[in-house]
Amino acid sequence: MLPGPIFYAELVTTARRRRYYAIRVLYASVLLLLIWSNYTSVFRSLVIYDYGGGPFERRIRSIALMSQFAQAMFRSLAIAQGIAVVALTPALVAGTIASEKQRKTLHYLLASHLTSEEIVLGKLLARLLHIGVFLTLGLPIISLLSLFGGVDPLQVGLADAAAASTALFLSGLSILCSTIARRTRSAIGMAYGLTLLWLVFPYLIDFLMFAWPQTLGYVMVGIEGAYPLIHIGRSDYYAPGALESKAIRMVLLQLAYGPLLIAIAARRLRPIAQRQEGRPRWEIRLDERGRRRWRLLPRPPCGHDAMFWKEKYTARIGGIARLLLLLLNLTGLVLLGCFLWECGLPALRDQGGQGLLDLPNSHNRSVFNDLLGSATALIYLIWLIGTAVTAATSIAGEREEDTWITLVSTTLTGTEILRAKMAGAVLRLRWLALVLAFLWGFGLLARSIHPLSILGAAVEMAVFLGFAAALGVFFSLRSTSTIRALAWTIGTLVLLNGGSLLCCLPFTFRSDWAWLGISPRLVYETIVPWGQRLHAYGYGGPPSWPEAVITADLILLPAYTLAGLLLWLSSLARFDALLDRPRRPGFPIEVQDPPGGPRARPFV
Repeated sequence: MLPGPIFYAELVTTARRRRYYAIRVLYASVLLLLIWSNYTSVFRSLVIYDYGGGPFERRIRSIALMSQFAQAMFRSLAIAQGIAVVALTPALVAGTIASEKQRKTLHYLLASHLTSEEIVLGKLLARLLHIGVFLTLGLPIISLLSLFGGVDPLQVGLADAAAASTALFLSGLSILCSTIARRTRSAIGMAYGLTLLWLVFPYLIDFLMFAWPQTLGYVMVGIEGAYPLIHIGRSDYYAPGALESKAIRMVLLQLAYGPLLIAIAARRLRPIAQRQEGRPRWEIRLDERGRRRWRLLPRPPCGHDAMFWKEKYTARIGGIARLLLLLLNLTGLVLLGCFLWECGLPALRDQGGQGLLDLPNSHNRSVFNDLLGSATALIYLIWLIGTAVTAATSIAGEREEDTWITLVSTTLTGTEILRAKMAGAVLRLRWLALVLAFLWGFGLLARSIHPLSILGAAVEMAVFLGFAAALGVFFSLRSTSTIRALAWTIGTLVLLNGGSLLCCLPFTFRSDWAWLGISPRLVYETIVPWGQRLHAYGYGGPPSWPEAVITADLILLPAYTLAGLLLWLSSLARFDALLDRPRRPGFPIEVQDPPGGPRARPFV
């Protein structure tokens, strides 16, 4: 009977975890930052109003500014709630069932008197309460905004309903991924991948409608039925009730899809668990015979560094997760082709019609340079998250799969294991380097990017990715579960990247200094200033980076390099102690004993 013992046990155990307190404090800090930034952007003009007009005029203008502040704050709060729901729901829900599988405790729950519905709904409702806490953190701000005026109560209700329905829909999607996946990392990755497809794929189809309107027309009709907010034009903001009707339709659809996904997860929990306990023979034969035949690029020989080869060329994903990764890659390739067709070819034509150094300025090349910076920052962000997730689950995942004891029982030293884990985390997504090289090469061919910008961005990415790998391995070595290692790693990266924004923005209006602490923004600024110089002065000479970019590089690159080195040395120094393994410089060496022949030298 609901809520059942699973609900109470899950609620008590999750409520006592410190990371949930830290996430709530961080989210509340972001809300305070939004209040401050909106206040300073709206009310700074009051200083001008104090010098002109009478007291009555100042009063009227102040009331108008208060209404403007309320509207701006409401929009910022609605966007922050949406981002928080999309970012936190898969992480909080996707590991519920998969973690039980990884700890080998799910079969105990299935053998009890509990039904599948009690197990799934008990775990899901406990996590939904935590998501509801994040949504209620904005209620005091909404209550105060009603005193300023200018905010329609219907819009407030729709914003809260949209956030709640999105949380329910993503929770159903995440719990279904957790039911299907074998491991926590696969479940979280699958949930985020499907969420990304849910957000990006409709707009991709809408963009391709211009090329194939008849072929994709029926597809777009179905997408509009499931995703009503795909077509929001300027007229929707001015037509009475247009935007509200689309939002209500989206809320109703999500309220229908969410429980359906939850019901599917509860229905398929026991069959999927039974199938995963004993794999069919055809699947075993496929693993033994089919993978080598289907592999596009053959793996190189193992060589002498077996640990590095394992981390670089073997992946722990399969089945639906592998299919989802293939869909994401295909979507990315289509977006890349559309990007080069729409923006790269016009820039290439501009420089191809004249001499390489004779073109004084070009709008197409400047636009292409700006989009190259955005694409580089996005690819780097994907690489950074992938590196952090892989490194954070590298050692903790070995523990949960009962393979860590076998690994540390070999003759491999701590240096070999940690080096392979860090390098494998960075090189697991090495195909992104090929995408970047192709984009940068096309940019050089179109004279839209400078070689020094490429060199600077490559150095920045190498330093930041190395730090993320060292940080993930550091927490993975000290954590007892992959969820805890992921939470500490991602939380630390978010704090380091957003710390400058939280510290600098309330005290200065020069937001370029505050935003440069975010590493994707720094990579973007390293690529883009050449386009600004190109548009103003023409091609030639080094890129003119702003003072803030140069200062950020001089501060952040040595700091991240030193921090990564310290994390690596700390993990290496404490490796044997944390594992309770005797310290040994190497494998026992055979020495000659004159009376009794050879014997093994004992460990030191």
